[in-house]
Amino acid sequence: MQWMLCLFLLAGDSTVRIGSGKDAIEVVTRSHEFSVRTPDEAGVFRERWNIQDLAAKHLAKRDDLGRWAWTGSSWGDGPLTGTVHRLIPSVSGRPRFAIDAFAETEAGGTFPAQLSIWEWNGREAVPLFVKTYLVSLDTEPNTFLDDAIRIVEKGTYRSFSSCGTCPEPEVIRTLRITPTAVVDEGERYTVPEVKALDDLIARIASHRNASSLATPRAIAKLSRLVAHASTFGMLGKAEVRDGVLTLSADDLPCGPLHVRMIEKGERFFVEDVDGTSCANGS
Repeated sequence: MQWMLCLFLLAGDSTVRIGSGKDAIEVVTRSHEFSVRTPDEAGVFRERWNIQDLAAKHLAKRDDLGRWAWTGSSWGDGPLTGTVHRLIPSVSGRPRFAIDAFAETEAGGTFPAQLSIWEWNGREAVPLFVKTYLVSLDTEPNTFLDDAIRIVEKGTYRSFSSCGTCPEPEVIRTLRITPTAVVDEGERYTVPEVKALDDLIARIASHRNASSLATPRAIAKLSRLVAHASTFGMLGKAEVRDGVLTLSADDLPCGPLHVRMIEKGERFFVEDVDGTSCANGS
């Protein structure tokens, strides 16, 4: 929670200069907006572009860019406010920068954040990447390196829930920044075994074939559990040791679950599940 409180304090008016001389720009952040200034003939920086102009065109779509035109706050949501991070210029020397933003929510432990990357073409800032995602008060801050950005998100499960301020399920997304492109390398759950179990339970609950995710024995045991309930409340302790995921949740009829998994390619395969016997009344 400490880093988020600091971000609320630091996200007021600020100016970051990128580049030098006549090709320099200044990115100015204020509550609910950011803008770009360029020097005039006398070297005085004057505003040339503002996100509000672009956001107004997207407001009706309620998309990521349109969020910058929102002004009202509510439980778990609100207008965006961000900080600027310098990035390496494009191959043609154009300035680029990132806006690390969060929603100024009135209350709630989970709320939206947004990471966007922009390139100045001399007339306007062009979005190269825009991603809105969820964070909590205890989610770690994003990390900015010369050639990469590590985005920390709060993911979701279909079979389990987490508390509002909890960072779990933690998801890491990595962006590679090169002179020619911004490459989204995708997301990964920091405990992928829980995500694999969640995907398996969701497939069983929706009566879809799960043979690619688990053995018939594991599917049969989880089917008895799903017959009791398809969602199991707030996730408790989840740890992996020697290929076994041990997991508890508030509404599991038996627990904790002990789920034996192996890696098959890029996914986990469930071999067996223990701890579900009381789901069928035995």
